[in-house]
Amino acid sequence: VVLVIISLLSAVSVSALKEESPASVLNKTVLSFESWCAQIRYLCAENGGDMIIFLSPEGKFFFAAKVPLPEEGITSPETGPLRFNTPEQMEISTVESAEFAAGESEYIEIFRFYPSGGGVCVNRPVIKVDNLAKNLDISFFKGTLVVSDGDGSQEVEK
Repeated sequence: VVLVIISLLSAVSVSALKEESPASVLNKTVLSFESWCAQIRYLCAENGGDMIIFLSPEGKFFFAAKVPLPEEGITSPETGPLRFNTPEQMEISTVESAEFAAGESEYIEIFRFYPSGGGVCVNRPVIKVDNLAKNLDISFFKGTLVVSDGDGSQEVEK
């Protein structure tokens, strides 16, 4: 009985100390991002105006803003449903290596959602953890997230 209790405690402690693999972190983040994009699409349809998803300059979070944008410039929300934070070990860039727009905004426009349910990808983001990567795109007519592996294979529409 003592040996069974000790083995159960050691199994629980080992699993609690074990870190998540890079693949699971990447997949979990992509699924969370897909859910967040669906919420933004819903807000867009509900409000009847375009919504833009931006990437921060340091590439650590996404946020959404309503169109038309305020004249005093775009400011990202500190918290709330319009902001999506990524894990620390994650790196985000764009396929096109887009330059940050000077003047109008310091943020990169990534996606734009329309009230009709469609969307457009302005700069395709790449999410990386270690040597694993996922490319993100938007289906034009449906406005849904399309995820492909970093090498361009296994295109999956979500």
